[in-house]
Amino acid sequence: MLAAPRQPRPTTFTNRQVANFIFRPCRDHADTGYTNLMQHIRREHPAFAEEMLAATPGETGSVVHYARHSAQNTFGWLELLIKCNLPLSFCESKLARRYSNLKPISVQTLRRVLEAVTCAVERSIAAEMPERFGLKKKMNNQGLARELLRSRARELQELQAKMQMMSEALADLQYAHDELHMLLQREAEAINELTANTGGGPTPSGYTSSFSVLLERVVKILSGK
Repeated sequence: MLAAPRQPRPTTFTNRQVANFIFRPCRDHADTGYTNLMQHIRREHPAFAEEMLAATPGETGSVVHYARHSAQNTFGWLELLIKCNLPLSFCESKLARRYSNLKPISVQTLRRVLEAVTCAVERSIAAEMPERFGLKKKMNNQGLARELLRSRARELQELQAKMQMMSEALADLQYAHDELHMLLQREAEAINELTANTGGGPTPSGYTSSFSVLLERVVKILSGK
């Protein structure tokens, strides 16, 4: 069985089709005036022709609305709650239902719709996002100042750690200096005692002077003088 040929998609629409596509018909006297509606549509919906062509009603030439009234009502509640930063329970408030022209809706319905919209947006972003990407962080003056302070703080911490290491090294050098000084004193006392025991004989003065000079040089090197 051969399928029926598909009707060609219209390239232009009548004012009545455009008005019925966007606006909701109400009980009024039947007339043919669409001038005010078309002015509003061209001002607020400049891409109405593309939207109608992309929609199924536009392809079939039907005058059925593109969006159902229930979907428009749900979208109205979502837009109101999100843009005004209101809780979901606001839709069940008596005052909200009294002073709003939106039809009543439950919190469970709004939560289910929010989850569905979130999943749809995530899929759309995942489809457009490449496999490899990067994020660029944009900061104002305060954010830049905080980042600079953090960087300076890290540099100061590193400098403090280096100074601590140098202080420990200087303490070790001071300890070595004191040990060598005590050794030099003991050697001098031993030489004096040896000289006294020889009964005034020849003393190893050359050895004493050279050893003392060597130890003094070592002490100066270790103390950094």
